[in-house]
Amino acid sequence: MQNAQSAVAPAIAVENMVVRIGGDETGFDVVRDVSLVVQPGETVCIVGESGSGKTLTALALMGLHTAPVNVTRGRVTIGDVDVTGLSERKLAGLRGDQVAMVFQDPMTSLNPVLTIGEQIREVIAAHRKGLGRRELDDMAEDILKRVGIPAPRQRLSAYPHQLSGGMRQRILIAMAVANGPRLIIADEPTTALDVTIQAQVMDVMRASVAESGAALLLITHDIGLVAETADRVLVMYAGQIVEEGSVFDVLGQPRHPYTRALMASVPRPSMSPAEDLVALGGEPPRLNNLPPGCSFRPRCTHSGGRPQCVESEPRLRPISGSQRSACHFAEELVSRIFEEGRV
Repeated sequence: MQNAQSAVAPAIAVENMVVRIGGDETGFDVVRDVSLVVQPGETVCIVGESGSGKTLTALALMGLHTAPVNVTRGRVTIGDVDVTGLSERKLAGLRGDQVAMVFQDPMTSLNPVLTIGEQIREVIAAHRKGLGRRELDDMAEDILKRVGIPAPRQRLSAYPHQLSGGMRQRILIAMAVANGPRLIIADEPTTALDVTIQAQVMDVMRASVAESGAALLLITHDIGLVAETADRVLVMYAGQIVEEGSVFDVLGQPRHPYTRALMASVPRPSMSPAEDLVALGGEPPRLNNLPPGCSFRPRCTHSGGRPQCVESEPRLRPISGSQRSACHFAEELVSRIFEEGRV
């Protein structure tokens, strides 16, 4: 993991992005005022429950959202290119070249009627004109070799259904890094895999990113994966970032009750077989019917009953160093999870 901040342009910078489903009268915001920066070579994880807005954020960054989902406000800059409002043709030119995405389900991401070789050649040829079939095959073979696919030349003629789930996910990683993008967005890339294959796929992901120098924006609900992978963490709840900071600060001393609840649900090595995991009570709010004040208030066990939590929505604000929290009472959350083993 890299912590040094580069002086060059960020791999991606997002300012106050709002993503809305539906029109002005009947619609509602599903991603609310999200800002983030990922530096070259950095790994940033977005973590949160299902329905928190993580995937819609990723799709919006890639311009892959479709009606009735729209970006209604904000600015997205990839490298030194402002992609806000770009045409589909120009966005397509950036995808794969400047930014690429690894989806969670390779069976729906890969074309079942095209061979692996055809799909990788298509990705390469889209951004490198004039290459012949032999050159494209050689490049495709080299990319498969780099992501640990055995017998890579033979795999070029295979179809997706002839490969295991782990190998299909490696194919998606190979396609993502094929043109050396500045940023790779990975949306729950290990969800459908067993634990052993998950570890292998993430090793390939980390090695590929390190080799290319790309930044990685990893979307996950797996706190263990965040701890192993991230330089920085963004915690999302109800379409907003409610906490952000270095992985050590956010996981070691969470300053938002939601982050602390997520940490409490993670099994600890010191737990006895009879000890129960701590479950976060309640349900995430409906984004078209948010409670007044703090969106997390109905589930909060720390300060949800205080008048300030009902009367005003907390804004993301600096707490300590680079750590920020959207909790009115973040300064009260001072115990360290790693040291004290509690929330």
